[in-house]
Parts: sequence; structure tokens; C-alpha cells
Amino acid sequence: MTDPHTARPALDPGWVGVGAGLLYAAMVCWERIGDFRLGDPGAHVAVEQTLIVLAMLGHAVLAVGLYRDRPGGDGPVARVWPLFLAAGWVLLAAAVPVEALTSVAAEENPLNPAGGLAQQLGLLGLGVTVLTARRWTGWRRWFPLPFALATVLVVVVAVVTDAWPAAVLEVAAALGYSVLGWALVTGRRSRTAVPVG
Repeated sequence: MTDPHTARPALDPGWVGVGAGLLYAAMVCWERIGDFRLGDPGAHVAVEQTLIVLAMLGHAVLAVGLYRDRPGGDGPVARVWPLFLAAGWVLLAAAVPVEALTSVAAEENPLNPAGGLAQQLGLLGLGVTVLTARRWTGWRRWFPLPFALATVLVVVVAVVTDAWPAAVLEVAAALGYSVLGWALVTGRRSRTAVPVG
């Protein structure tokens, strides 16, 4: 029988996370350079929004991979945080077409704060549990919590201002998801290479 913690899925969630972070960062840059606004006419906005949704869903796949691999431990509290993270990204991804297809503004869309809160709580909880569980070693163990705290800062800055510093921080946060994906890819390898227990 195959161990579910070491079996490789057809689509590796860690690599999906790496790609999703890079794609999200690229789309933020494209959006800022093109000065796109949701609802603007043109295929370029539809393409950009579609790619943003794909990146968000890629973050959700990464979160499912984190749930499956359990770097934060096997306890019920540790297992819930990746699910919060996945649910947050799915809600945020669902908000994009709702805004594009209706007259609901981003500020009035209830999916955005619900998704953002779930995503932030999931990332913070994941960071704490990964640090305390010690299943990942080295930089992998220490990265998730400071990354989670930094994303909270990004959200605060993005809410307060829509200036370029917010975009730079948003790109950095997106790239942080690529690093988290890489931690999942390499953490799994180091965990299977050295038997635990």
C-alpha cells in the first residue's frame, strides 16, 4: 500500500504553488503597468483576470498539498489551517467573476473580506504549527510564520493605499507563495530521505 504522505500526485501541489506565485506576481505587474480596472472593456482585462483566478486557485492547490503533507503536524488544530488557507483562496477566486459579471464593486463584495480573513488566519496558523511541529527543518521551518506576518502587512498597506509600494509588497507576497511551494517540494524530499521516528 502506498503511504499518502510520500506518494507523488500527478500534479505536484508544491510545483503548482511555485508556478501560481510567479503567475500572480506577473499579473500584479501587468495590472499596474496597464492600469487595468475591473469592468474596463477589452480582452486584455479578461485575460488578466482569468490568469489571476488561475493563480489564486493554484494557491488553493498548494494549501491542499500542505494539508496532505502536514508539515504542521497531524493534530486537528494543525490540519485545519491549510483548509482555511485553501478556502480563503477559493473565496477570493470566486469574487473575481462575481465582480466582473455583476455591478458589485470589490469593496462591497462579501467574498473578499471573508476570503481574505480565511487566507490570513490559515497562513498564520500554518506558520505557527509548522514552526512548533518541527517536521520541516532549516529555512522551511522558519519561513511560513514571518511570511504570514508579512502578508498581514501587505493587506494593511493595500487597504490603506493603492500606490506603487502596495503593488511591490503584493508582488513580494505572491513570490512568497512560490517559496512556500518550494518548501513543500523540498520538505517532502528531505522528510522521505531521512526516516522520522
